[in-house]
Amino acid sequence: MIVSFGWTVEPLLRGQKTVTRRRWASEYVARWQRAWDRGPRIHKAYDKAAYAGGKPVGWIILTARPYNERLEDMPVADLAAEGGLWGSVDEFVRFIDCDPWDTVTVIRFSFQEGGVELPMNKALYPRKWNQIATRVKNEANWTCENCGRECYRPGEPCPDRAYVLTVHHLDGNPSNCHRSNLVAVCPACHNAMDAPMRTRHRAQTRRARQEDAGQMRMELG
Repeated sequence: MIVSFGWTVEPLLRGQKTVTRRRWASEYVARWQRAWDRGPRIHKAYDKAAYAGGKPVGWIILTARPYNERLEDMPVADLAAEGGLWGSVDEFVRFIDCDPWDTVTVIRFSFQEGGVELPMNKALYPRKWNQIATRVKNEANWTCENCGRECYRPGEPCPDRAYVLTVHHLDGNPSNCHRSNLVAVCPACHNAMDAPMRTRHRAQTRRARQEDAGQMRMELG
């Protein structure tokens, strides 16, 4: 499935936007909830609606089961997670042309840039990566080792706002699976830890495109 972002695509690309609120029909909400329950939890992110010429900018990875919420119950902390473009919940509600008592669907996610291939290049990981990651999660008692947030444990009843536990490579090298290089973290912490690497990757990609277009680097000094 596809989610388009429009006004908030810039904070999305910066890694700031980790939640979106949508006025969706109940049947479509059910499709997203089934995606959480059965998979896939990875979906395409577009810079604007596909019918308006939108292009893929990356992938969103669901970090909680989509749920419905009245806008008046929106946490103030979500203003930053929505992109940081509004100073208050009332301002956000007016911007999306809704009333405080309207019910919307809340999609929580982490973002990974890249418009073509899936975020995880399995060729870079060892064949037993799933077993390695599960062992790390078990040792962490399915709790984020960075912020202490309890995460969803497979086989247990899944609450609406469950968080998926992930495993982060501290040195950014997915082939280095020594235990000292692995840490179990929630999606929010994983996203924050990956931010410097994404910034470097965007700079390298931008530089390569400039060189391909004939804008060669000049060594100064």
